[in-house]
Amino acid sequence: MSGGGFSRGITTWPPVEDVPKSLNWDLWTGRAAEHTYSSKIHPINWRGFQEYGTQMIGDWGIHQLGPANWALQLSNPTSVECTAVKGVNPVTYPSYSCQFEFPERPNKYVKSGKMPAVTIYWYEGDLAKNFPIPKGLTEKDVRGFNEIFVGTKGYLGTGGRGESVSLIPRAKMEGYHKPSPVLKRSPGHFADWIRACKGGEPACSNFSIAGPYTEWMLLGAISWRFPNEKLLCDGKSLRFTNNEKANEFVKPTFRKGWELKDITV
Repeated sequence: MSGGGFSRGITTWPPVEDVPKSLNWDLWTGRAAEHTYSSKIHPINWRGFQEYGTQMIGDWGIHQLGPANWALQLSNPTSVECTAVKGVNPVTYPSYSCQFEFPERPNKYVKSGKMPAVTIYWYEGDLAKNFPIPKGLTEKDVRGFNEIFVGTKGYLGTGGRGESVSLIPRAKMEGYHKPSPVLKRSPGHFADWIRACKGGEPACSNFSIAGPYTEWMLLGAISWRFPNEKLLCDGKSLRFTNNEKANEFVKPTFRKGWELKDITV
């Protein structure tokens, strides 16, 4: 969950401003539709505009839910559903909450060889306050965590970009010894990337991991347009199977001169 946001409160296109001499606005705009420049868009608040970004699920969410994506071996969800939305307008993203349903997944680290179906919940903007505190915990217990795993024996949380792992309440960490690592550790964010560029081991979040992960995450950025409707997903074909209108938002519209051909592997 993330209670932050960019461009909150902007519901109409900002008034035109002179483009800074240091900026090529046409190049920056890229494949998006042509619009006038505004300092309320560039250099940072474009994230909150529907035309350019995906608001918090694509800005912070993609960091925060990384541990869930890896630990739970998530791939293609069977559905996504917006459970609440607030502040819908034609220019920027609203606040919303949604849930993703995932089927059973194979996992070689589990005795049964598979993991059970699981539901992932996301809360964004003003609706982050609607996050229900898990049974048996208090508001103080969950403070500082932005991702919480609900298990059969208790709770585990992460903070920041997925670090600061702790059992909840934190008092449960006293005397606790972590199990031996299963996944190989990264040498560091920059070293990991540079090593891959030089022909070494693939980066820990290379496109084979980050691509499918980003695809399912961004289904949430579509879901708010269809509140309280379960959108059924076919990840392999990148389509919703029960809503053609929703499929219009799966791929971007390219303005003339900036078209890209689909890449097939």
